[in-house]
Amino acid sequence: MPRRAGALGTYRFWRDIGYAAGALVAGVLAGVLGLHGTVIVAAVLTAASGLLAPRWITDTAKA
Repeated sequence: MPRRAGALGTYRFWRDIGYAAGALVAGVLAGVLGLHGTVIVAAVLTAASGLLAPRWITDTAKA
């Protein structure tokens, strides 16, 4: 159980940091790539996070 708790805590930490840092990065990306490019980057990052989270959160260790 501690491994799962640590993975979930790490995931939530990065998710919560994303609210502040994501706005700043999105602003810079919008200036460089335009709105369309920024939305694509956000979609790719969101998909990657969604695909990796279950792998990191699932506890496969035998008790």
